[in-house]
Amino acid sequence: MNWEMIGAVGEILGVAAVIATLAYLSRQIRASTKATRRAAMQEILDQSGYFLDHVSSTPETAGVWYRGLAGDASLSPDQRAQFRVMVYRFTHIIERLHYMTEAGDLDPWIIEKNRSANRDIFASPGYQAWFRDRGAHLISDSFRTVVEQDMAKGSDMPAHLAYGTIPSESGSGGDA
Repeated sequence: MNWEMIGAVGEILGVAAVIATLAYLSRQIRASTKATRRAAMQEILDQSGYFLDHVSSTPETAGVWYRGLAGDASLSPDQRAQFRVMVYRFTHIIERLHYMTEAGDLDPWIIEKNRSANRDIFASPGYQAWFRDRGAHLISDSFRTVVEQDMAKGSDMPAHLAYGTIPSESGSGGDA
């Protein structure tokens, strides 16, 4: 065996080592990406859960949420402020879900699973008033389009179920 042949074998072994290293790194990057996506999904699902826990934490808080969605004009100034913060927080969570899905960080089923419930909220009189008066400028143009489309589609749920009201004898909703 001469030196040229030994050099060629060395080069072949070097190429094989580089290919093996690249394959290993590729698998590590995929595993890291999956772990990052799972962590991001868990974080946003946790935030959604915390929001729901907050809304349902007391009858008073739940009442502010549902009365606010119904557009109840009898909310006190403090309750209106509380409702605006709750709606802003809800919108922020849904916007993050939207962008994480578009970026491929979340499975699209998460958005689709919640789309009908979100549409019920977006179509509510209280949400629409907040959006028109304050909310539209607090979100990105792209997400604003999504919200506006969902608001235009309206709710699939009768108002007395969506906004916590009880239907009156005539069939129209009234406050609970």
